[in-house]
Amino acid sequence: MRNVFTSSSCHPASKNCFYDFGGNPLLGLSSECLMLLFGSLLLLPGASAGGGVYSQCGGHLRAPQGIIQSPNFPGPFPVPISCRWIIHVPANSKTVIYFTQYFLRHSFYITEYDHYASPKDFRNKILVGQIDAEDHLTTVVAYRPFVVLDLVVTDDSNVHLRVEEYLMDVHGFNISYHLVPQDTQLETVPCSVQKCSYLGHCLASVDFSEFSCVCFGGFHGRDCERGPYCDPDKGKNMCLNGGKCRYFYGSLVNACECLEGFNGPMCEEETGDSTKEECTRLKCSHRCEFSHETGIVHCACNKGFKLAQDGTTCEEEEHYRVMVRFSVDPKQPHLGSNLLEMKENEYSFSNTANHILHVSNLTTARDFRFEHISDTAIEIVFHLRKEELLSLDSALPNLIRDGHLFGVAVDSRRETDIEPEMKLLAVENADEGPALEGKLMTLVCSARGSDDLRFQWFKDGHPFNMSLTHRNAWEIRLPETIGEKQISVLNMDGVTTYDRGEFTCSINDFGQYMNQTVVMDVLPYPQVEVTPITVSAVHGSTQTFRCWSLDEIQRKFTYSWLKNGRPLNDADDEIIEDLRPRGSRLLVKNAQRSTNYTCCVTNKAGTSKRSGHMFVVSENASSLVCPNNALDGVRWNQTFGGFFNLQKCPTDAADLIVRRLGDGYTSRRCNCNATTGRCSWARPNYARCQSVYLIEIYDMLMNIQLGYQAQSLMAVYQKLFDIASQARGRMFAGDLDITAKNLHMVVTTATDFPDLANGAFQIEDLLKFLNILLEEAATVTEEEKQITSQPPLGPSDDLPPILLQSSVFSAFLSISEFCTHLFSSHLFFFRGLLYKIVFDYKAFERGK
Repeated sequence: MRNVFTSSSCHPASKNCFYDFGGNPLLGLSSECLMLLFGSLLLLPGASAGGGVYSQCGGHLRAPQGIIQSPNFPGPFPVPISCRWIIHVPANSKTVIYFTQYFLRHSFYITEYDHYASPKDFRNKILVGQIDAEDHLTTVVAYRPFVVLDLVVTDDSNVHLRVEEYLMDVHGFNISYHLVPQDTQLETVPCSVQKCSYLGHCLASVDFSEFSCVCFGGFHGRDCERGPYCDPDKGKNMCLNGGKCRYFYGSLVNACECLEGFNGPMCEEETGDSTKEECTRLKCSHRCEFSHETGIVHCACNKGFKLAQDGTTCEEEEHYRVMVRFSVDPKQPHLGSNLLEMKENEYSFSNTANHILHVSNLTTARDFRFEHISDTAIEIVFHLRKEELLSLDSALPNLIRDGHLFGVAVDSRRETDIEPEMKLLAVENADEGPALEGKLMTLVCSARGSDDLRFQWFKDGHPFNMSLTHRNAWEIRLPETIGEKQISVLNMDGVTTYDRGEFTCSINDFGQYMNQTVVMDVLPYPQVEVTPITVSAVHGSTQTFRCWSLDEIQRKFTYSWLKNGRPLNDADDEIIEDLRPRGSRLLVKNAQRSTNYTCCVTNKAGTSKRSGHMFVVSENASSLVCPNNALDGVRWNQTFGGFFNLQKCPTDAADLIVRRLGDGYTSRRCNCNATTGRCSWARPNYARCQSVYLIEIYDMLMNIQLGYQAQSLMAVYQKLFDIASQARGRMFAGDLDITAKNLHMVVTTATDFPDLANGAFQIEDLLKFLNILLEEAATVTEEEKQITSQPPLGPSDDLPPILLQSSVFSAFLSISEFCTHLFSSHLFFFRGLLYKIVFDYKAFERGK
């Protein structure tokens, strides 16, 4: 973290009076700047620090221009504090206040009066407002004879603007005022910390005719918008179609400035096309088309819908499937050849029949075809709009000529079956926005069709089989509703991020299929990070904790802190500050005792927590320490004796780190001998560290258990066995834990749903697998066992300690039960063999 506010300076050559945040030595102040700083400031009578509220600040301002700054700027000012500046404005003048270096989020007020002598002697008070640095103000103009500025702070939590990296330790403000004739036009464009992209400080010339940004090291541009990772002139540019990237909210956020005709996060969307602009204006419910014949952009509808009178909305056209069955006269001559001719000329006969129906007032008839041709019956099928069904009986006889249907003698009597035409109307999420993790997700598929219409749901192209899962998921079928619609409602309770993806509703009627897809997102609980996760502090020192969520966008999450499990309150000395572009910072001004600080992050789904641990020792005990150390690719920080250090787990896949199961941190304790005064690092505890490859297996198994059969259970088991075999002798305790959990999931799933096993397990492989787990369990430390162990799930008096790791024990029991279920005739053999392996290891431990 860089403290970029270190000294004040005034540059007489350019007549710029400002505070230099770049760490330069203190420069001399010219007499002109001294006048601006102090010559116009007279302390208010009686200003004092009495009563615990700091008030040695403020004053009467009568000079035509001047500088107003918070005490000790850019350093912290005393709290509580109450300062009042009173600007006396000559007749026919106005006050222009420039917020060039302003970093307060609240507690600074501007009020104007027609007369002001004291808080009790004033006339016509008008509150201009409370000034917030995040409101992006550059100037405020007041027109009355007296302008009063109040700084009133009673609690310094969340008072100051905090932007990560470069604006973490600035306090208060350094602003200017200028008295000008009321008819003066302000032609110059002022700047502010926001205008300088939070990556520089805003400077004003003495006469306020010029404003400019002086950028922090590594950044440049008029608004400090270019830097190390975003500099289009040097080829560092993520934007498309001629757009240029720029920093706009500190060094951690950049965005694209698009050329005219393009927009989107990366300027990937064209907007200059007049057709697209017109389509955007029309807001067609289905699709927008351009007619080359007329040159007009218009709305169009999908098949089975028609355009409503408003020209933009599509309404459903209710079509029906009409099936007509004619009985064939079996005694007619040449029946076989006539039927053969009908089959050979089916296409042309269908076109002819369709034409006959059209001229018989069935103008919407379509898709005519011969459904069935035999020596007993001929069945024809076509589709017809609802409003023409009344003309059906008068039109059908026109297909018969002299008792023949295209050369085949048929009975004049016929059977007609009319069903709604199969049509998939919509697939949609019943709720707006993404589903919330842990909550109910409901998808609705509406369709029309016959009574035999069938629905089927798919996830990412694979069948979603609710009969092969224990999850709380169910489908509700509403056979017929208003408008002869049929509805399938898919409900899934307790959704997780595994439920993200494409859900497809497929309908089937009379051998025909239609499908439609909706993309579902799941808003998970926040993923929380705290840094430092552990810190060793000397009594009385200052410490800071930073908290943020990895998936927060546009500050829609809320942050709060707990101290040893309880909410912080006014009696606590800690200071909480919001960070931009995301996160929260906790400042401990005076570390007194070891404390756990927990950051709580809340979004619409719920709240997640992560704790940071502060270990405090006296100055005398600070010599008992384990120094910085590196082991297994992890860098361990200096830690006082008797405490532990937490660091991110080593990863086996480059920079890919996935931590949904453990917390992703490894711990290491510093042990000291009080007699000798020597300290040494203990062996790291890897109980919360898991290989990304094993987590991928876990993800696959979770999908299978949730009813998504994108992978076969046996293929996943084989992959798990291969990974465990390759990692034999090299597993962390967390790897062992998740491997055993994965094996337990495989075996219990195969037991509960034998169809997913696609055949029997090789029992020899299961025993080899258990053998690997027991070998690895023998290497787990006692401290790691405390984290991964739980009370066993069944009788365990005769089990060795290595099976008290709950996941290994669960795998053992599931294998035993699976073998019992599938090989009941050899029950004693298999159970005896399993226990023999266990007790072999029990003897091994006795030998140790």
